[in-house]
Amino acid sequence: MEEQWIKEKADLERADLERAIRENLEHNQNPVRINALNHSAIASVLRTFVYDPKYQNSEISIVFSDNSISLPFPIGYLPPIEYHKSTKELPLLNLGLISLQDSDLDYFIDFYILQNEDIDQKSSAADMEKYSYQETINLLNDPILKDGGIIELYHREKMEKYEAIVVGYYRGIVSLLQERIKNGLPRSLIFQPKYFPTHKPLLKKQITNDAQIKKQYFEECEPWY
Repeated sequence: MEEQWIKEKADLERADLERAIRENLEHNQNPVRINALNHSAIASVLRTFVYDPKYQNSEISIVFSDNSISLPFPIGYLPPIEYHKSTKELPLLNLGLISLQDSDLDYFIDFYILQNEDIDQKSSAADMEKYSYQETINLLNDPILKDGGIIELYHREKMEKYEAIVVGYYRGIVSLLQERIKNGLPRSLIFQPKYFPTHKPLLKKQITNDAQIKKQYFEECEPWY
């Protein structure tokens, strides 16, 4: 019953966020409020609009729990075509969102986008979003990924106060993918969100250090490419 309730709540969050973004785009409403939402809802709904040709070259502003407003988030900027299908030869990079948040991830994470100690130094959620965006660009705008790669981002589905970091990360992804398209590079840089659902047991209860076993507890959202 609890698992079903959590799923229904997540579906409602997605529907509410999608409605707010659509109203913003079609009726020039106030900035879209993102506050205490599941990270999977944020990622999946933003992705829907980023690839929607109906809103090509549009933007939305996002307001966070502290009422700070983000820089514009690009909507309709990525062509909705199929990504590079031959992925076996592409390098794999395992990313964590924030260091020192979950020691169980350390067994298979290659890099963390943000360092935990840097987050509290940001004066507002909007500053945190901007910082997350820039650090994403700094880390992933690397010549080694010119021919493509699989980027898997692992983190928990629900981490309150960190919604701005998630928004900044995906805004960075859109910028990176836009630049690849502009430069005529193949659609072979694939970002795969991986979330640890709130209804599943904590990873710490799983008595194993095997990365492949731990990875099985994460669920996927649609990839960005």
